[in-house]
Amino acid sequence: MKKIITLSILCLIPLLIFSQKKIAVYVTATENVEIGTKKIIGSKLVSAIVSNKEYSAVERTSEFLTELSKEQGYQRSGNVDDNQISELGRQFGVNVVCVADITLYQSSYYIQARLIDVESATVSATAEETSTFELNSIVSASEKLATKLVGAKPTSKTYSYEFSSYVSCDAPSCYLIKIERTANYTIAYCKYVSSGTWACANQSFFIQDKDTHTKYYLASAQNIAICPNRTEVAAGVVLDFKLYFDPIPESTKAIEIIEDEANRGFNFHNVRLIPYGDPNIHFFQDALNNAINEENNLKNNIKQQKEQNAVNDLGRSLVSLSESINKLNSYILIITNTHTSPRNIYIASKYIGSVPANSTTTFTVPINLQGKVQSIQASGYVFSPNQESSTISNVKKQQTIKIKF
Repeated sequence: MKKIITLSILCLIPLLIFSQKKIAVYVTATENVEIGTKKIIGSKLVSAIVSNKEYSAVERTSEFLTELSKEQGYQRSGNVDDNQISELGRQFGVNVVCVADITLYQSSYYIQARLIDVESATVSATAEETSTFELNSIVSASEKLATKLVGAKPTSKTYSYEFSSYVSCDAPSCYLIKIERTANYTIAYCKYVSSGTWACANQSFFIQDKDTHTKYYLASAQNIAICPNRTEVAAGVVLDFKLYFDPIPESTKAIEIIEDEANRGFNFHNVRLIPYGDPNIHFFQDALNNAINEENNLKNNIKQQKEQNAVNDLGRSLVSLSESINKLNSYILIITNTHTSPRNIYIASKYIGSVPANSTTTFTVPINLQGKVQSIQASGYVFSPNQESSTISNVKKQQTIKIKF
């Protein structure tokens, strides 16, 4: 009896497989819609539709879409002939074609979609959605379209990973915090502690499986621009950003995340994944702590530098103020030295400065320093032969006095 039941179940498996409808998604758009947007919507529609077990993606999808594009005129919108689609679909073993048409209107995407039954060349379902330019909005609109068309329920299962503590990055002060794999993306969570520069994610970014060497390319990024656009980051600011790549298989054990092999940018090495089931979120705590510590150290250094600059500015201000006060409480003494040797000048036996030979020097003298003015030879401090002297008395603030020796 057990053998009969087992045989019956085994017989049902191929029936379930062959009962699935092969589906391909064809996306058209107006010329002002970016190719990346078309790719995201097409990819998301496929993954969302096939989550309904009645459908499976056709094996030769790329070949079918290539031929269909030739027939329709690539990237032209509103010119899709359902009969041509049906004819090509039969050639490639496609049962159903989902045609999505994207129109850019003001600040939104308007997306119309329909299912074409290849055998009968008839439209079996239609749906429409709107979306903003944000990635999350585009993905959500695609999922809603799939639900309306085939009753597919978008999967929300998420796998997060911890990884080994010896992950390294070629770029300074950049950290990989977490890897997350959803049904549609592999998401890398990163932190970058800026020393005062710009940052961007290279279009050539990819994840590479270290065992199979398969590459999974960047689809989009969040909170960081994609080159050649740039994200300006001031010194001391921490940039938290996400990189969305094509989904990696659940079996993946070790990866490299490479932005630019030649320029050594945000390249993360030795990322060994340890899968954890939904809904647990696991952080690479060492990297996170290092990023936080570096952020705090940088902020402290900047704070200390600002405080020191403030002290220096205050000191310079006080010196300037003191000089201004001294100038207000002083008089101007202009000494002309007619001799061939320098002379040291004294007022009331106090040295105030030297005057070079055959020249004139101006001194600012405190108002309380008055009395006998003497010219003394710089060499040996010997009084001049004629004992030249003059006496300053009853001088007022800011007054100018001229003396010649």
